[in-house]
Amino acid sequence: MLKSTLLFLFVAISLFAQSQQKYFIYFKDKGIEKGNVLNKELPQYKTALNMLSEKAIERREKAKNSTDIIDYTDIPVYSNYIKQIEQLGIKISNKLDWFNAVTAYLTVEQLNQVKLKPFVSSIEKVKTLYKKNIDLLSDKSQSQRLVPSISDSSEYGSSYSQNNLSDIIKVHNMNINGEGVIIGVLDSGFDWKNNNATKNMNILKEYDFVFGDNITANQDGDAASQHNHGTYVLSIIGGYEPNMMIGVAYKSKFILAKTEDVRSETRIEEDNYAAALQWMENLGIDIATSSLGYNEFDGGITYDYNDMDGNTTIVTKAAEIAFSKGVVTITSAGNEGDKGWIYITAPADGKNIISVGAVTADNQLAAFSSRGPSSDGRIKPEVTAKGVSVFGVAADNNAYQFTSGTSCAAPIVAGIAGLLLNAYPDLTNTQVRSIMLESGKNAATPNNEIGYGLLSALNAVCFPNIVSDGNSFIIRKRFPILDIQENSVVIKYQLKGDSLRTEFLNRNSSTNVYQFLVPSFESGKIINFSYSYKDSQGNVYNEPENGTFKFKYGFSIVANKLPLSGDDVTEDNVDLISQNYPNPFKDKTNIDFNVNSNLDVKISIYNVLGQKIIDLFNGLANEGSNTITWNGRDSRNNICSSGIYIVTIKNGSKTEAKKMVFLK
Repeated sequence: MLKSTLLFLFVAISLFAQSQQKYFIYFKDKGIEKGNVLNKELPQYKTALNMLSEKAIERREKAKNSTDIIDYTDIPVYSNYIKQIEQLGIKISNKLDWFNAVTAYLTVEQLNQVKLKPFVSSIEKVKTLYKKNIDLLSDKSQSQRLVPSISDSSEYGSSYSQNNLSDIIKVHNMNINGEGVIIGVLDSGFDWKNNNATKNMNILKEYDFVFGDNITANQDGDAASQHNHGTYVLSIIGGYEPNMMIGVAYKSKFILAKTEDVRSETRIEEDNYAAALQWMENLGIDIATSSLGYNEFDGGITYDYNDMDGNTTIVTKAAEIAFSKGVVTITSAGNEGDKGWIYITAPADGKNIISVGAVTADNQLAAFSSRGPSSDGRIKPEVTAKGVSVFGVAADNNAYQFTSGTSCAAPIVAGIAGLLLNAYPDLTNTQVRSIMLESGKNAATPNNEIGYGLLSALNAVCFPNIVSDGNSFIIRKRFPILDIQENSVVIKYQLKGDSLRTEFLNRNSSTNVYQFLVPSFESGKIINFSYSYKDSQGNVYNEPENGTFKFKYGFSIVANKLPLSGDDVTEDNVDLISQNYPNPFKDKTNIDFNVNSNLDVKISIYNVLGQKIIDLFNGLANEGSNTITWNGRDSRNNICSSGIYIVTIKNGSKTEAKKMVFLK
């Protein structure tokens, strides 16, 4: 009798669950008018501020360069609206302040009741993702404890290859290991307490957004494989067991969010991702990383390629909001490169997220790695890391495994971001993103297969960066060799129209950082600079090896790895031309330019060798804004080869240039 009763209850609960769908319920307002400036005396403002940890406040102030860190997205969803929804017998699943929405499972009757509420602006189904899109690609998975191979002679054990490929070991040798950085990981669950490599990790908080509790490891009701994926990903970033494996940023702190439900088929619910990211940001993460991809969903609902525009999917919007609040956002590009979809999956399409592709141990693109561009023409993925035969923890029984997928590459890049912030804690997320792209080994010729290329941790921590004391700028630099000869480091710098200057730099003995106080100069001008130094044997090094670094008044530095040459190509300090769009492009691209005088205008296209391809315009142009189009053809109307091209504009004595990517 008891068995029959239990069976009846199970069937009844299952039928009830099937009669419900999960929905986003969006509200028209938050009980206050939306505006760019909020009154700090409003109780809603104070509530939003009180929800932030000290670390979150510090990170936001750094990113915004202001103490005015609360905006409309932070204001909580109006409690009166939530109360009225709950009075209909509806249980709220997630409260999404950033989107002024809640999610809940609704029957058809409840859905119709909610639609009648005057404060509800819209209702949308929450999409759930098919399992195939987050699967790790089985490689040499082992159920037993693995032993480091003979070739892995260092203490890194079988994780040596993935760390060595991205120059991580060299950065560890500089005593940079992720200390002081908080990394948030969104994944399927985390069995971190039961493996030697992860059990001593500094886990600050964890939360299960599937069951609504603080347990992210498997529990009653979970599938046996629930926490496997997340445990593996986490170990790549922060695991530590000498002679077995060492994670990229093994001294970082971590906040963990379980956002997926893998019972019977994987259900990655969009609202769980958004809620988890909001929760982590409030707690003060510096970096958010996920190895998830959204494009094909349960129930026949899909996103199409046009939706990969950086501004459509909930998960992409959530990542962009997190970035706006100072978080470095990182995600896997997807494993669709050898499938019908081919392209990146959300949130990899985000404008500010760093999406990560996968390469082999010899830096060859993995066939499965998702390609770009985004549907609005931006280069994707941004960078790559090893994603084939990557070593990490296999949940349960203290085991390890080799596995493949962009899921394996993203945590390597997240760890490198942790190393960079450990080296320079005052960097903003915008600076971190810029430095990481410039540190890719394909930064001079980015494309839609590997982006800016294999990310080098050494290049990143040794790339020059800027800090300001409020009155002046300081350029800081580490160097990749440790035995630099004392008093040998020289910076060479030059402003347009000035002679080349040199200055010897001294090292900060506690940080090994060399600093250069930038002379006062006019806003908008460009300083070109480079370094030379000697090692203890007297060998001379130059950085960069070719060209110069460029610093324009602000906080960004770029490496001029493609010096311009040819007719009318000179350096100047003007802003005449905007970045072409779309970029990369196939059929044609638009180039906006601005003319401030009645002088002749000349617009030309060059290849990277400095050879002129075509003059697009030569004569007088209308003063003010103008647009011209290039169709990828040369002066003889022959279609050009795929690659990097340079568009230059000359207006009187002023000249400016932009790089662009043509895809044949």
